[in-house]
Amino acid sequence: MTGLKHISFDLWYTIIKSDPEYKPKRNQLFADMFGITRSMEEINVTFKYFDVLINVINEKTGGQASFYEIYYYLLANLGVDIRQVEPAQLDAYYTATEVLFFENPPVLMDPETPALFQSLREQGYTISLLSNTAFTRGSTLRQLMPDWGIESYFDFQLYSDEEGTSKPSPNFYQLMFEKVTALYPVTKEQILHVGDNPVADVGGAKQFGINTLLLPPDTTLSMLLRPVFGAATV
Repeated sequence: MTGLKHISFDLWYTIIKSDPEYKPKRNQLFADMFGITRSMEEINVTFKYFDVLINVINEKTGGQASFYEIYYYLLANLGVDIRQVEPAQLDAYYTATEVLFFENPPVLMDPETPALFQSLREQGYTISLLSNTAFTRGSTLRQLMPDWGIESYFDFQLYSDEEGTSKPSPNFYQLMFEKVTALYPVTKEQILHVGDNPVADVGGAKQFGINTLLLPPDTTLSMLLRPVFGAATV
């Protein structure tokens, strides 16, 4: 991969991973706020099922399931009469989950990520974020960027819930490409996308015609990018 100018990164499980305490607290709050009487084990399984299902549907359609659709599906499957639940109640629940999210925030997969991004910027590369979202909105994730020490390195951030399209859709990659070309003239061959998902990240990037690198399990970003960009990324 020679002549690269821009590097696009996935977010979840490429740059950050969940705090293990967050999801159980979020699910308990869901049960409490909507009077769900099913066991917490069943509620946890249902959340996991729809997390995977919505992700697969978004990957297949290239669309983005709405926040309200996702939670109405969850409620209906947990025995709640959704005709009695107003969107404002879901908004109140999300506001409460944000508090939990900020109290139990995701952490960097690789503590060297800020130094890695700084090195890439010093080498002249521009950097962006291309992230699918489901239960956590892009607007929420943006607020934590300063805490992770990486916000200043991104030229722009794109989230599927804000754009209405998801990886691996060419439409989402096209939005990224247009943002990059607004910075300076660039060809697809001069862009690299890095992520952990073989379908959304690698498959989507290849289909769109840009370079891609898959982040394998138990491999850090520093370990992956060091052979590509040299010792300066250590």
